[in-house]
Amino acid sequence: MADPIGRHLLIGNAPFEVIGVMSSRGSDGWGQNYDDMVFIPYRAGRARVYRTQTQPDYSIIDVVSADVVDEAESAVGTLLSERHGREDVAIGNAAARIKAEMQTREAMTMMLSLIAAVSLVVGGIGLGFEASLGNVFPQGWQFYAITLTLYLVLAYPGFVYRYLFKRTAR
Repeated sequence: MADPIGRHLLIGNAPFEVIGVMSSRGSDGWGQNYDDMVFIPYRAGRARVYRTQTQPDYSIIDVVSADVVDEAESAVGTLLSERHGREDVAIGNAAARIKAEMQTREAMTMMLSLIAAVSLVVGGIGLGFEASLGNVFPQGWQFYAITLTLYLVLAYPGFVYRYLFKRTAR
């Protein structure tokens, strides 16, 4: 086969010049053959092949301090709405996502703390009953290993289902 570098390739109605050839890679486990792929620049593909907008999909705006994030978000939204003549953009605020993540972490910490407290109270009550009814028997490492294993097998999946899956489905 002749050297393809410098030749032109027509993709749809858009001509592209071949500037390089990738080394042979073959197929992956999902049936995707990388040797049959053509790589083109992102902006050229959007403008010439897919005929979509050439503006960026998103922009990142940095503000001088966290105190003015809401004000900057409002100002950018207003400016874009005025320039576009309609509200056709979505503005995401990383601070809101970080705040939601922190609230989730705090809730998880509280839940785990409550579980630990309940475990200690139940253990103390059991130890009290054992002491009042007879001798207190020392427990070896096997007791704690079995108790932890039973907790992981029986209680943790229910906790995950109740507090993680159901809350994310809302």
